[in-house]
Amino acid sequence: MVSQESRAARGAESALPDTTGVAAGNGGSTGSGRTRVVVVDDQRLFRRGAVSVLDRQGGFDIVGPSENDDETLESVTTEQPGVVVLGELSGGWDVFAAALRKRLPETGLVVLLDRITEEDLFYALKAGACACRPRTISPDHLVDAVQHAARGECVIHMSDVTSSGPSRRILAQEGMQPDSPSQEASMACPLSDREMEILAGVAEGCSNKEIGRRCGISDQTVKNHLTAVLRKLNVTDRTEAVVIALRNRWLKLESIKIGRPAA
Repeated sequence: MVSQESRAARGAESALPDTTGVAAGNGGSTGSGRTRVVVVDDQRLFRRGAVSVLDRQGGFDIVGPSENDDETLESVTTEQPGVVVLGELSGGWDVFAAALRKRLPETGLVVLLDRITEEDLFYALKAGACACRPRTISPDHLVDAVQHAARGECVIHMSDVTSSGPSRRILAQEGMQPDSPSQEASMACPLSDREMEILAGVAEGCSNKEIGRRCGISDQTVKNHLTAVLRKLNVTDRTEAVVIALRNRWLKLESIKIGRPAA
């Protein structure tokens, strides 16, 4: 015999609330003050569990399709949710998060991953996520994360971060397979103190002008140092350089402030 709770959990994803008459662009809230939430994840069982938890909590309206496919980003944009709960995606959660931020800059984002490295947390915060939590969090913690995101509050849990192994996001990229030299044990830092100071500014989202003011040097000198950093690390852009520094623990995420406004 199937219990009422089992039937509710099984139907929560398909039996979505009627959102007729909810105006787009209202900050993701219905007329009754409830928060509109979309759950996007490749695994149906996980989606159903997350939807069931949020649906039982009250205060949330689960809207839109939550299965990840070619139409998902467009559908989420149309729904104008207040919060998106984003899990593991075959096409890369970070790619979806970055695209979502461009389309819905005011929507709260909660990222849920199997394993969280400092690189993952860096990319999540860079994409504007309000939280990056493991998929094993309790129902109460999921509700708490979504409530914070609905209010535009960013809550970071460094205790969720594991420093063992590279980000799955990085492993998925061409030329970054597990047997690549870049995935070996941490190497000695080849950068000077000044170069590390500048790279920390890059990690915080500072412009060259702001980094220059902080360091007491000109914009051109900052550019020269960054060119040297890219050459020494054998990478082509600033974000790659930050990722390598995080992976090798030359930079520690808890010591930098992501998302500082550029000058």
